[in-house]
Amino acid sequence: MKLLHVATARTIWLFTLLDMNPRGQAITQEAIEKISERYKFKAPPTMAAALEAQKKNEPVYFAAGEFMSTSGVNVIVDLKVYNDGLLADCRSNTKDSERFLADLFSWLPTGLGLPKTEVPIRKKIYVSELQMESKHQLEMINPKLATLNKSLAAMVPKGSATSYEVSSFALATDPKDGTPLINFIFERLINIPFAEHRYHSSAPVHTEDHLELLESLERILTE
Repeated sequence: MKLLHVATARTIWLFTLLDMNPRGQAITQEAIEKISERYKFKAPPTMAAALEAQKKNEPVYFAAGEFMSTSGVNVIVDLKVYNDGLLADCRSNTKDSERFLADLFSWLPTGLGLPKTEVPIRKKIYVSELQMESKHQLEMINPKLATLNKSLAAMVPKGSATSYEVSSFALATDPKDGTPLINFIFERLINIPFAEHRYHSSAPVHTEDHLELLESLERILTE
């Protein structure tokens, strides 16, 4: 199995944003400019856009910033500021988007002149989305599925698809166990010929852990 590219490496920290500004200090255009300058955001919000987003209970969006990755190169980062936390996206790995949030979180009080106060993070969420190449067929999870594929092909009207195969595999959590995270999914890309062997995969874990899970899936398919 081969990594083609990282589509999303997202980190979300959930906490009460107002706890970072306990006395309601005015946040001005200058504050937005300071954040934009530190992380070189090419498309920061205006103060008017930030106020409008707050009024609609929507995130304030900082786009196309830069941050030094764990490999020592600058990567593009996007930031969304919500009332209940922060979301950072990049396309290297989730460790980089998390390091970016950690840097922002520790810098904000000093950088914006806010009171230094302990703000607990209630929850951390990771979203890893990868595009992969794999020549292993998913029906090898259970070869008996080939019989079902043939039965389906025989039932569809003539002139329609002539063959079917297992195209996706997913692991999900039971909603009764709490707020569900994204599922672990491995599936063929839509509208891409099977011969190209391209797959999309998502998982609620760090990027490197996601790759490890896919290696485990590959071993299952080849046993």
